[in-house]
Amino acid sequence: MPNRIIKESIRESYSIDLLSADAEVTFYRLLTYADDFGIFKSDPRLVNKAIYPLKTHTDKSVANWLNEIAAAQMVVFYICEEGKPYGIFSTWQTHNSPRNKKSKHPRPNRAESKLFNNIYLLLKSIEINCKRMKSIAALIQSNPIQSNPNPNPNPIQSIAPPPVEKEVVDYFLKNGFSEQLGKKAFKYYNEADPPWTDTNGKKVKAWKQKMVGNWFKNESKSHKAPNRQTAEPSKYGDN
Repeated sequence: MPNRIIKESIRESYSIDLLSADAEVTFYRLLTYADDFGIFKSDPRLVNKAIYPLKTHTDKSVANWLNEIAAAQMVVFYICEEGKPYGIFSTWQTHNSPRNKKSKHPRPNRAESKLFNNIYLLLKSIEINCKRMKSIAALIQSNPIQSNPNPNPNPIQSIAPPPVEKEVVDYFLKNGFSEQLGKKAFKYYNEADPPWTDTNGKKVKAWKQKMVGNWFKNESKSHKAPNRQTAEPSKYGDN
C-alpha cells in the first residue's frame, strides 16, 4: 500500500469542518485503508479492525463516523456484484495519482449500482438479500434506520464519483473527438474550485451531458475548447 500525501489545503476544507473530531480521525485513517483508486471495503466491522487495530471502538461507532463522512459527500457506499459492501472516495482522483493500472476492489457500475450515503441503508439492503448475515442484522438493529435525522425516507443518492481522465478521453474518442480535447475537458472540470462544479458552483452530476452540451457543441462550431465564461450549455442546463 503506497503512502498517502495530505495537502495543506485540507486545513481549510469545509467538508472536513463538518466532521466531528472522531469522524475526522476516521477519515484520515480511512485514507490509508483505501486502495490505489480510493476504494475500500465498507463493512464497519472490517473498517474498525483495519484502521483501529489498537483501539477498542465499537463497530456501531465506526459506522456512525462513516455516515458523517458520507453526509459530507466525501465518500459514497455501494454493493458489488458479489453482494459485499464497498465505499469510494468522491474526489480521490483529484488528490491522488494511481500507481496501479487496476483497482484491488470492484468499482461501482455507473449504470447499475445504487449508491448510498448511509451505511445502515446499505447493510439493510444486503441483509434483505442474504438472511444469513446475522451479525450485520444485529448492527442494524442497534442503530435503527428510522432514527436517521435525514427527513428523506429513501436518501439513496444517484451522484456517482467524478470520472477519471481515461473515461473522459475514451468518451471523446468514441464520439469522434480528439484525445487532446478530452484531456482538456477533464482538466477544466477537475481543476475547478471545488472540483467538478460548474460556473455557478453546482456539482456536475451528468458529466457526459456536459461534454455534449459544452465541448462537442463548441468544437463543431469553432474547433476551440470552451472557457469558464462561455462554457455553460444552453440545451442541457447545469447538471
